[in-house]
Amino acid sequence: MARLAITLACGDYDRTRALADGRAGVEGADLTVLTLSPEEIFFRMVRFGEFDVAELSLSTYVLTAQQDAPFAAIPALPEGVEVTGCPEGRTLSEMLVAGEIDALYTPRVPRPFLEGDPRVRRLFPDVRAAEESYYRRTRIFPIMHVVAIRREVYERSRWLASSLVKAFAHARDLAFSGLGETAALPYVLPWVYEEIGRVQALMGDNYWSYGLNPANRKVLSTFLRYAREQGLAQDGTGPEDLFAPETREELAI
Repeated sequence: MARLAITLACGDYDRTRALADGRAGVEGADLTVLTLSPEEIFFRMVRFGEFDVAELSLSTYVLTAQQDAPFAAIPALPEGVEVTGCPEGRTLSEMLVAGEIDALYTPRVPRPFLEGDPRVRRLFPDVRAAEESYYRRTRIFPIMHVVAIRREVYERSRWLASSLVKAFAHARDLAFSGLGETAALPYVLPWVYEEIGRVQALMGDNYWSYGLNPANRKVLSTFLRYAREQGLAQDGTGPEDLFAPETREELAI
């Protein structure tokens, strides 16, 4: 059987880089990886279906699943960003500085804040302390993106869903493999060894897990509760309903 040629669009993350350079292959498929910004990927995938497989906003995926379900998702859960719109010709940063909006929740640091504009400050001065406190109270590490397969690609080759989960997990494991190195630092962060120890002490060794393990099930159940309250998800939708059936046995990877 001929190998399937597929195109994957995702961000340039340490946990996906092995997919791009070929160290983590997809069983039965030849993979071409396009590294683009999340905003561009979301727009091109949702509006035009340009890619066979793509990183996609979880909220966008849930919303489209209530309509014509153009995508099937797998439980490989790369963290990323959400995109917020504003009036044409204006930026959210401009509106914030002008006092037209009181606060801005955004994945990218607003330029006025980077430039030291005194009219803009963080809502929580010690962001890390606030986020660590939230995790201790809730045990929730928010999931923001899923990996979505274009519906017609998935229906033609349903085995692809499971192959992709394994490939993403392998790529993630390769990203983790150098974090404990102390003889020669693999990254440009001077205290990366101490940092990963601090994170694991709080969140455990398997904090960046894929699949429907108990931790991810709790996060996704909470997300879906919020989505139902906002009219974005139907009653009765559970975490297992979000993903291709072929991947549901991948519980703890």
